[in-house]
Amino acid sequence: MGLNISYTDIISSGQDARSCLTISTRLKWSPVLEFCSWDLMAVTIAVHGSAQPLIISSAYLPYNKAELPPLREVYALVDHAARLQEDILIGCVANSHNKHYWRPLKNEANGRGSFLQE
Repeated sequence: MGLNISYTDIISSGQDARSCLTISTRLKWSPVLEFCSWDLMAVTIAVHGSAQPLIISSAYLPYNKAELPPLREVYALVDHAARLQEDILIGCVANSHNKHYWRPLKNEANGRGSFLQE
């Protein structure tokens, strides 16, 4: 089956970006440029019947950074949405093969799973 991308826009900040969004071509969207990077992609979309746009984003949470997830950019995006009083939806990629993100273990080496759950 696969992903049917016939009527979608694939939006990313560049060819090697680790985050992207797939949005229907029937939706009107615009990038939130200050939150478009290698690990974060954010756009606003017009919501039918609402005067307020919705911010949707995709965030990649790298396993190999010293900074605990979520990234500073994600916090900044949430603050941005709060200032504008806009709703926000964030999808995250957190290396699902890394069980430390999803289930803290007694011998958890990096603390990232516990930090995300808090």
